[in-house]
Amino acid sequence: MLREGRPPATLAAALLLAIALTLAPSMTSSRGAAPRMPGPEPSRSLDPVAVNRGCERCHAEIAREWRGSKHQRAYVDAPFQAALAKEPLPFCRGCHAPEARSSRPPPPERAELGVACVTCHVVDGAPLAAPAQAGEDQRSPSPASASVPHPVLRDPRFASAAACGGCHEFAFPDHAARRAQEPMQLTLAEHAASAYADVPCSRCHMPLAGDGPAAHRSHAFASSRDPEAARRALRVQAERASPTAARLTLRTAHVGHAFPTGDLFRRLLVRAEVLGDDYAVIASARRFLARGFAETPGPLGARARTTVSDDRPGAPALAGMPVVVELELGPGAARLPIQYEVVYQRVAHASDGREEDAIIESEVSLVRGSLPRNPP
Repeated sequence: MLREGRPPATLAAALLLAIALTLAPSMTSSRGAAPRMPGPEPSRSLDPVAVNRGCERCHAEIAREWRGSKHQRAYVDAPFQAALAKEPLPFCRGCHAPEARSSRPPPPERAELGVACVTCHVVDGAPLAAPAQAGEDQRSPSPASASVPHPVLRDPRFASAAACGGCHEFAFPDHAARRAQEPMQLTLAEHAASAYADVPCSRCHMPLAGDGPAAHRSHAFASSRDPEAARRALRVQAERASPTAARLTLRTAHVGHAFPTGDLFRRLLVRAEVLGDDYAVIASARRFLARGFAETPGPLGARARTTVSDDRPGAPALAGMPVVVELELGPGAARLPIQYEVVYQRVAHASDGREEDAIIESEVSLVRGSLPRNPP
């Protein structure tokens, strides 16, 4: 629970002094060199829990947004814990508990931090921020200012996709089992190939919050967990391809990456069905839009997952073309309406067999509608 107001003067002074003493040498030694962008398992000698507490005291509104966000709960979130129990890899802990060493489970207080203020804003001891823009909070100081608790190094790369790439684009970790690296997440590559390559991630994922002098980029990071945002990301046109088939055309809408992006098993379910007078399903058909994988042998004989297809809307392989899905429903569809739906599914565990057997973590209905009965 965050405390309102200013902390006691002695406590505040002690915290600020500790931060200043820790950060000052790094600021001096990194002068003239570009700082690293955020990423997993940063190298630091300071105590991230204590420094993050200091960040929260002075930036209370942003801290309230961050608390409970998917960034803050990156490690303790139940779906991640279930996945980690199935595959307890240090590789996964690196991004989900970046304030601890990935070689072992994080201490509870660092697990609770998840992706914290210090993860993104303190790299190699330099407090990082993007250049202030019109309409946003201009109060953060430059490195030359001496009237504030600590300097801020403003780097234009922090306002670009580079600030997010350390944890949102990476290869499979089993390099020895492969002849070449294979992307496990490729959101930045998708972004670079999209029509929105010049639009920073923060424009959509950190919308402006607050008014006047308090205006700032939101740190709630709702992203695709916001059903309305997910629905705005897709445009669907539905029609009858024939008396017995439905045709759905899917395009991304103002999205600078494929949809869905991120985790390799996220997918869209496109389905159609015909209901009888008693609402019993007479016929149904479905198709999943996702990255497709196959197990291929590597140089040492081990088998590794390799991408063999990608039909997600907005995928770079589609070169900007829409995805067209035709679902054949049989003779019964000719005389009855066809119900259709597009569903965004987060897959907890994929099945090595049928796509229908995957375990679904959660899903959001994006579009649904009805095509009228075929004219006689």
